[in-house]
Amino acid sequence: MNCNPILASTGITRASLDVGSGDTKVTIAEVNRQKNKIDKVWLQTFKTVDLRKDLSVSKEEKNLSKKIVLELIDTIKQFQEKGSKYHPVEWTAVGTSVFRTAKNSKEVLENVKEATGITIRIIPQLDEGKIGFASAVAASGEDPENVIAWDSGSGSFQISTIVEGKLKMYGAEFGMGSAIELLFAIRMQPYSKDASLNPISLEEALELIEKIKKSKLPEVPSWLVKQTKKVIGIGGYSIFGAGKDAIRKSSYTQNDVLEAIRQNCGKNDSALSYSKYANKVVLCLVLLYAVMNHCGFEQVTYCETNGICEGLLITSEYWD
Repeated sequence: MNCNPILASTGITRASLDVGSGDTKVTIAEVNRQKNKIDKVWLQTFKTVDLRKDLSVSKEEKNLSKKIVLELIDTIKQFQEKGSKYHPVEWTAVGTSVFRTAKNSKEVLENVKEATGITIRIIPQLDEGKIGFASAVAASGEDPENVIAWDSGSGSFQISTIVEGKLKMYGAEFGMGSAIELLFAIRMQPYSKDASLNPISLEEALELIEKIKKSKLPEVPSWLVKQTKKVIGIGGYSIFGAGKDAIRKSSYTQNDVLEAIRQNCGKNDSALSYSKYANKVVLCLVLLYAVMNHCGFEQVTYCETNGICEGLLITSEYWD
C-alpha cells in the first residue's frame, strides 16, 4: 500500500479486528483522519480460528462450542499483546457470516467482551460489502467509480460497486466453508473437518461448479450485468490468492481459472504443495470460476488485503 507522510496532528492509531468465519484478522495503522486514508501500517496479521467448521460439526445444532470461543478469546488477547507497543487509541471489531448464523452469537460475544474488553459488532452482509469495497479501493489505488469489489470468505461473499452515486451489493451466505460441505454432500460422505479434500476429480469439480451456480448463487442483478469496471478480489488466505498461486499471475481470466482446474484435478496434497492453499486449492479455483462465470466477470485482479481490516480502518461510522 502506498503511504504518504502527513502532519502528526492529523493522524490517529487505530486497531481493526475482522472476525471472519475462518480467520480472525487484525490491522493496526496510522490513519489520516482528514484524508481518510491509511498512512502507515504498524501491525498486520491473522490466525485461523475456524468458527465455520466448528459450527458445521457442532453437536448442538448451530451453536459455537466453548472450545472454539476460548480459542477466539486467546487469539484476540495475543493480538492485543502484540499491538500494545503501538498504543492504538481505538479498537473496532466486526463479526461476519458465522455470527449471523450461530444461535448463541450474543452469548459468545458477551464472553469475548468480558474477557478482552473489545465489543464485536455483528454486521449485516450489506455493511460487509461496504467495508469490503473500501478495502478494495484502498488496496488497489483505483478510482472508486471504476471498481467492482469482490470479497469472498469462508461463510459468505460480497460483490460491491457504485451505481449512480450509490453503493450496490450482491452476495450470498456461501463461501469456502459452504463449498467444502457441498463437496462432501456430492461424495455422499459425512462431513469431516480433518479429512483432506484432495484428490478432487475433474468430474467432481465440474459437478460442483454447476451445483453452485444453479442452487447456491442468487440471480445476478441488472446493475451488475455487463459491467466493464475492474473487478478487484480482496483478502489474504482467499480464493483469489489460490488463483494467483495456480495461475502464476495476479490478474486472470475465466479461461485461465478453468485451465488451472483441469491441471490441478486428480492431485493429492503433496502434488499441490506449491501453494499454501494445497488442501483447498482446487476447491478455491472451483468457487472462483463458478462466481466469475455466473456473474459474467471475464477477468479478476487480486489485491492482497487483511480481510476487510483496511476498509474498516477508514469507514468513519465504526469509530467514535
